[in-house]
Amino acid sequence: MKNTFISILSLLWLIGCQSDSESISAEIGRTFQLEVGKETRITGQSDSLKIVVQSISDGRCPQGVECVRAGNAQVQLTISEGSDAQMVDLCIGDCHLDFDKYAGFVEQDTASVAMATQTYSVILKDVLPYPAIGKSSDEKEAVLEVSLQ
Repeated sequence: MKNTFISILSLLWLIGCQSDSESISAEIGRTFQLEVGKETRITGQSDSLKIVVQSISDGRCPQGVECVRAGNAQVQLTISEGSDAQMVDLCIGDCHLDFDKYAGFVEQDTASVAMATQTYSVILKDVLPYPAIGKSSDEKEAVLEVSLQ
């Protein structure tokens, strides 16, 4: 009984010590969620396409609050395929004050990314969780979709 307890405890400890850089898989054309520092491999066209969320900045107006401006959420990604890598900045919300390329409120942002073998559309659909009064969430996730152009 004691050995079983020690074995279970050791297994739980090992699971808890897994690396944060663990890669997850997502299919091309399907929506997926990704936290800062996590990597996903996009399967379907090129299994060497990888996306890493470098940062998420969420300045959207919290639910239940009347704000002068809606604010925005910005996500910075690194997209790589083989030795080719690019940084991509995406924004949803009231982005036109921070970036010249936007006009008005942005529901979802799309970037065209030309890699060595293919051109992809990377779509920022949302940033979760949405800000709320009295709830601070350091664990933000970008809701993304990658498709072929």
